[in-house]
Amino acid sequence: MGHLSHLKFLDLDNNEVGGTLPDSLWDIAGLERLDINSNKFSGTLSSRIGQLENLTNAQLQDNFFFGELPSELGNLYKLSECYDGSCFAFEDIHYNLIVIDWQN
Repeated sequence: MGHLSHLKFLDLDNNEVGGTLPDSLWDIAGLERLDINSNKFSGTLSSRIGQLENLTNAQLQDNFFFGELPSELGNLYKLSECYDGSCFAFEDIHYNLIVIDWQN
């Protein structure tokens, strides 16, 4: 995935894709929108998500993630929408990072 440096939108919504997210995902520097909701991804969310400096929207709900959201999300100043397993919208995430238990 890292070779997709000009990719702006990754939409895998509702495709029943599973496993852990590949490390190369965090190398897509131009990514603005990450929509992976309603799949079967599992594991923890990598702290490398903080490398996606252009990310404005992250749809993460309805997967099997666990643990806490990485504090590196606070580095994403352009991030205006981020949804977890409960569809909880974050506001001013870079000022007030909210830690969420992924398990419902």
